[in-house]
Amino acid sequence: MKKNNKIKLIIFDFDDTLVMTEEKGFHLENDVAKSMGFKPQTREMHMATWPKPLDIVANIRFPGIDIETFMVGIGKRMAEYTEKGKFDVLSEETETALKQLKTNGYELAVLTSRTEVEVRHILSKHPLLKYVPVSSFYYKERNKHRKPDPRVFEAILSDMKVEADKCVYVGDALTDALGAKLAGLRFVASLESKLRDRDEFNGYVVDAFVNKLSELPEKIQILEEEEQISLKKEMRIKLEYGDVSISVPHDYFIKKFPEISGVIDEIDRE
Repeated sequence: MKKNNKIKLIIFDFDDTLVMTEEKGFHLENDVAKSMGFKPQTREMHMATWPKPLDIVANIRFPGIDIETFMVGIGKRMAEYTEKGKFDVLSEETETALKQLKTNGYELAVLTSRTEVEVRHILSKHPLLKYVPVSSFYYKERNKHRKPDPRVFEAILSDMKVEADKCVYVGDALTDALGAKLAGLRFVASLESKLRDRDEFNGYVVDAFVNKLSELPEKIQILEEEEQISLKKEMRIKLEYGDVSISVPHDYFIKKFPEISGVIDEIDRE
């Protein structure tokens, strides 16, 4: 059992981190769209708009589709597929890693951009609940913000009474890395989905990489053994406008973030 660890809480992204979903999601979405009379999206389209929130990109993948009806259908189909072991499957290796982390005394939570209808089947019955209670599962409706907005972590850190520098976020996307580091968390990049490689994270602050989530307990132990350094104080943000480029302290950027958060919202909608 761990004692006096620097790290108290490990937060997981859900899709393509805890469960592998991109390819399975592609087929599931096409099934629902087909039942509504829409042509299937191409795999290229799905990859190009992954992993943006489904309720935002549905009209891009299926132009003209009714979002509300589509999302209800998605929720029902997810529940059916999961019950049959075809979707949102927690692998034995991943479950073993989660069990080890719990045994070592860490608190575990999930932070995802999925909507409530997309996680309802998980919150009612899923093997993940043995390690992450419903109260520690944060989805769209439980948060005012979305990644990469660093404020997306505020609610979970406040509710669980954990400081940012005692928390690790595990995710697979560049937005996961950006949001976590701007919020002052440590970040572990998961490459298990093979949707990205290490080179794509160049320019982002990554504390560790895992090829499979089963490697995470060992990586967390290594992070625990390292000297605690506050990256938040050392980070500087590069801002460019035309030919002008300036570097500003991380803390200054965070104070000004509410004023420019609309820029990230706009990017998220593209």
